[in-house]
Amino acid sequence: MFEEDIFGEDTVSLVLRYSDYVRQYFDKKSKVVTFDRIKAVLTDQEMNCFFSKKDDRRHIITIPVSDNGCNGKVEFYVEWHETNSYEIKVNKECKSRYAAESPDVDLKYTIEQRCKILFLEMQDQFNDFTAISELYNLKERVSRLEIAPATIIENERQLWTKYIEAQRMIVKKLQEPFCCSGKFRLEPIIGAKGDVTRYKLYVPIEYSASSVPEAFSNFMKDYEESFGSTIIIDKDGNARLTKEELNRVDIMIQRKFDKEIGRQEKITCSVKITPLGIYDKLKAEFDERRWDVNLDYDRQDNFLCVSCRDGKFVKIPREIIDKYGLKLTGVFCKYIKNDEYNRRFVEIEKQAVKLPNMYKINLVAQKMRDAAFDRKKELEREDYKSVSFSVGQTYTFDEVNNNFDDDFWNGLKTELYGLDISISTKDNLLFFDFTSFEKLQERLDQLSESKIFKLVNAHINKMPFKVHFFQVENKNKLDSFEYKKDKLKNVEFITSVKIKNKSEILFIGNLNGKESTERELVFSIPYRWKDDQKKAKGILKLCDDENFQMDCVKANLRGDEVKLSWLDEAIKKLDEKRIDSKEPNKKPVNPRLRDFIFDSSKAEPTYKFEIAEENFHELSEYKELEKRQLLALNQSQKNAVLKALYAKDLCLLQGPPGTGKTTVIAELIWQHILKDPTKKLLLTSETNLAVDNALEKLMGSRNVNETLSPYLSIIKPLRFGRSSKFEEDGKKYSVERIEKWLDDEYEEEFVYENELSSLENVTEESLDDQEDGDVNNNAVQQWMTMIAQRAQSYAEQNPRYAELTNMYSTSLCSPDGITKRYFMEKYFKHANVIGSTCSSTGSPSFAADYASVYSSAVYDKFVEKEGYKQTISDIKGLIVAANNEDNSFQDRAKSIIKRIMRENNINTEDELRELLDEPTDNVKHFLFDYDLKQLLKQKRPKKFETILERLGFDSEEQFEQTKNIYFDTVIMDEASKATPPDLVLPLCFGRKSIIIGDHRQLPPMLYEQDFKEALLSLDDDKAAALADDIDRQFVNTSQFARLILNPKVSKSIKSVFTEQYRMHPQINDAIKQFYKNDEGGLSCGLDLKKVDSPNLAEPESRYHGFYHPGFISPDVHVLWVKVDEPEQRTDSKALYNEKEVEAVKRVLQYLKHSKGFEEYMQYWDNNIRSTERRNIEKEIGVISFYGQQVKYLNEVKSFARNNGMRLKLNTVDKFQGMERNIVIVSTVRSDKYKTAKGIVTNDDPGFAKSPERLNVALSRARRLLIVVGNNEFFDHVKDANSGNLLYHNVIEEMQKHHEIIDYKTLTKYV
Repeated sequence: MFEEDIFGEDTVSLVLRYSDYVRQYFDKKSKVVTFDRIKAVLTDQEMNCFFSKKDDRRHIITIPVSDNGCNGKVEFYVEWHETNSYEIKVNKECKSRYAAESPDVDLKYTIEQRCKILFLEMQDQFNDFTAISELYNLKERVSRLEIAPATIIENERQLWTKYIEAQRMIVKKLQEPFCCSGKFRLEPIIGAKGDVTRYKLYVPIEYSASSVPEAFSNFMKDYEESFGSTIIIDKDGNARLTKEELNRVDIMIQRKFDKEIGRQEKITCSVKITPLGIYDKLKAEFDERRWDVNLDYDRQDNFLCVSCRDGKFVKIPREIIDKYGLKLTGVFCKYIKNDEYNRRFVEIEKQAVKLPNMYKINLVAQKMRDAAFDRKKELEREDYKSVSFSVGQTYTFDEVNNNFDDDFWNGLKTELYGLDISISTKDNLLFFDFTSFEKLQERLDQLSESKIFKLVNAHINKMPFKVHFFQVENKNKLDSFEYKKDKLKNVEFITSVKIKNKSEILFIGNLNGKESTERELVFSIPYRWKDDQKKAKGILKLCDDENFQMDCVKANLRGDEVKLSWLDEAIKKLDEKRIDSKEPNKKPVNPRLRDFIFDSSKAEPTYKFEIAEENFHELSEYKELEKRQLLALNQSQKNAVLKALYAKDLCLLQGPPGTGKTTVIAELIWQHILKDPTKKLLLTSETNLAVDNALEKLMGSRNVNETLSPYLSIIKPLRFGRSSKFEEDGKKYSVERIEKWLDDEYEEEFVYENELSSLENVTEESLDDQEDGDVNNNAVQQWMTMIAQRAQSYAEQNPRYAELTNMYSTSLCSPDGITKRYFMEKYFKHANVIGSTCSSTGSPSFAADYASVYSSAVYDKFVEKEGYKQTISDIKGLIVAANNEDNSFQDRAKSIIKRIMRENNINTEDELRELLDEPTDNVKHFLFDYDLKQLLKQKRPKKFETILERLGFDSEEQFEQTKNIYFDTVIMDEASKATPPDLVLPLCFGRKSIIIGDHRQLPPMLYEQDFKEALLSLDDDKAAALADDIDRQFVNTSQFARLILNPKVSKSIKSVFTEQYRMHPQINDAIKQFYKNDEGGLSCGLDLKKVDSPNLAEPESRYHGFYHPGFISPDVHVLWVKVDEPEQRTDSKALYNEKEVEAVKRVLQYLKHSKGFEEYMQYWDNNIRSTERRNIEKEIGVISFYGQQVKYLNEVKSFARNNGMRLKLNTVDKFQGMERNIVIVSTVRSDKYKTAKGIVTNDDPGFAKSPERLNVALSRARRLLIVVGNNEFFDHVKDANSGNLLYHNVIEEMQKHHEIIDYKTLTKYV
């Protein structure tokens, strides 16, 4: 009998395996519907099941359940098991569970299949091969399904939760303490002015190795047997070897020990020095004056013998004799004899002259010369092949400055600055690293030219060198000292100390990665500025205590810890369970953010703008935009502003390099505030620089519509964060600076911990924070000045009000404390643009600053309920405390009292009491501010409930609501460098999100290999599971790219800028290939009639004017310098290319000697007042794909400085967001590389094949781009994503303007 299969297929046996863990943890929250009950209900049942895809590894099986008291569905998250069946998974990401609801499936992303359900334990056998085959075919069909959008969003959330968890593991590992093993020592570093600028703290630490590893012992034994001599490698892997011994061990490692032992490529040379003596200085002076003089030195008798090479008598000028204290003593004759074997013999006869003067000396010398002719003939008869002689004077002198005094060491430090050479003042040694003996000889030759010291026994073949060996199996571990040292260099370190029986954390300095070893950590303690000195006070005081010992030291990564907690909280805000939360800042302002942050098609479109952009001009909104346009915009920028202005949820703007993202941001702020000045905007970015640039672009008076510029005062920006990290343009909007303007003794109220101590943005250059600058240069004072200027303009039109207006203007331009506070409160009340970095928006201090600034409604209640009267009572108590010397609160009380008196222009306590009895509005504002900031501090004040009541709050929950952050619009720049948690941090505070980035540039700086190795090195099952989810696509694709490239996203909420104004058209042609697939491509928007104008004052000119035969001419703006040399690799596989370093140096030499170069640099000196802006114009950017190459290029930086040139040196990744007039790119990679075995071929360009990285590298230059590298190798490199040739078009475009130059031909200045 035929039975119809209503599902279109036969029944499939669905085999589900489970473990005891599944039985125990399945749907833990449900105590009724257990796994065993579900199993009992479903076993051997035939029913339709629904299969969907969670990701490439996991599937979801939804099965309807119908049983007494158990009606609904069960969802099993499953993975394919090696037994050709499904395994049920129960964990944090795979929540297999029961739900009392009917199956709700989207058939587009689901397969419906009739199944017979079988449950098996993991060890059970199942040998029905037909059933296995059917189930396998079903699994393959499910694997080919699309993943449902809702599942994609959930996967993304889980993945980034894992990422945060993994980062936490790594930070925790890096914070493991180093145990101290002895007494530390402190060394002051003296600056050019003779003051201490920093200290070095040397801290001995325990080293785990207690004996020489067996691999080293075997190696030493084999060396002795092979060569009949011994070498010693200590337990740390260090050895002192000569050049010959080094060559031998390299051969041994290559032929026999390469699997056991490796040698660090860097070798350390130590060379003894001594100050130049009188003889050395005199010889150098004679050479400098190019005198044809022989100078011999008899060390035994301390005689200088001076004679002319042409045989004539020497006459030394009196100034030389006086300068060096020379004393004439007599004459000498030097005979030089050569025998038939060309062996050379020297014989010197000396004759002292009593009471010598030049007359006597000449007489004695003449007699000695006559006798020398006879002596010469005698010597020639004694079978000498040739004999020559010279007669001269002898001098004696008193040796001075032959000791190592402070002047010598200071002069030495100045001479060696930037050369990567360390100094040991104790042993009179110089230390430096080298990788080849050719480089060593170059360095020794360079040092031998010093005018203040000389090298002692610096002969390469005789010198011993420090060499470091390592065991191969111990490399690349997270626990390795080298890994930690590299990650923690320049990071702040702390120690725990007991002070008055209380444990306190003490700052001890920033790690000096270069000088630290496995036995001793070296820390740098900045001491230049007041804040530095205050921070260093604790450790310096304890260093004076001979009994003080440190038990351990550790990295202070508090900033990273708190930022990760903020990122974790940001992801949790997307949880749908929080949709009804009443707690402040626990859910996004726009509930749809939880969907469109991962799937941009979920954002609401602006249907009016779904028409073609060329028809926008017909829209009334477009016409209105043009009427109130503040800045000059091109067509693509206008379209972008229009879409962003009217977007409801989200707008995505792609801004390629130089296309005016800052201009668009400024216009967007203007347009939003002009529509409604009461609206609040948050401007945020990954860096402070981008935020500050946008504010300055908007508020600066340059390039704005003159008709509308008077109305700029409706925009009132503020900057939240640590002001010392801001650019000067941003500091004027800083809340901290405004508070210091109000009170010059103000101390920071709210600390942004992410900006204090972390792995991010810490370099040697950043260790010294800049001083705060002029506090009068702030937004409130500028606003007051603007009002005063308007009043003056009014007075000019109405002279009868002139006197009154002058008084008013004076009070605004030179305000007292009362006036300052009045206008500050007004400015804060109407502040409508807040600027901050993305990470800082997650800080509790951001919420505190927000609540403090937007507190006018709370203040009104405070005044209405007369809460200030109780605060006045507290202040009067402070007056008593301030006068009580025994009160521990005295200093704080005095500080508060003085602040009130300063701000209200009173001088006595009687005046203060009188003021408090009849408080003015200014005093009430002060009292309110005083109370509110006590509540907002993270440390809860003792009188919390009392202060809460007098501020007018009915409950703590009501107070917490003041911290609930709300912005009508969030504008986020540099979004392509942000991870989803970084995006969510600021965007969750906005009703509308405008995200600006460029996915054709670099994504977030996540390194797949390092990240995976670090996770796996933790030897933790959870970490290993996380590593499985970190793939190359995850690392190399930014979230911004996922959003803007979503094929389903509405074109009404995304836009692309298509004209760039940074680069010369020739440079634009080299990078436009990266944007050919984007709407509109990328073209140069500069006026072609002005772009080559020699007038550097012309804003659109990209002229440089350099001319050098065989190198460059004014019409060349792109240039490739060929370096066909092997790349090199350190023992840790870091890449560099020393020949490219030499090539960059030669390029700089040719630029320096080019006609027009000096005039070009002089122009900036003569026409730009700002030192910061002038340096940016003059600096030459030198960038590379590889950090190791940047370290080697530091040598070029020193060379450039000595030649009067400024360089900005960095990796391509860290140069993103910056630009310079001239940029040199060192590519490093080659078709060959050096090894101990010789030259080996290479066909892998590594991440140099990333189109995003190449795009960033080539798009930093404005006037001149020079690429240094192996063009023949790169000509065949293909895009890692598309497979298209990547560099070919670049090289081809460059060759249109200038032929490729081989660096070997650039020899004129070598």
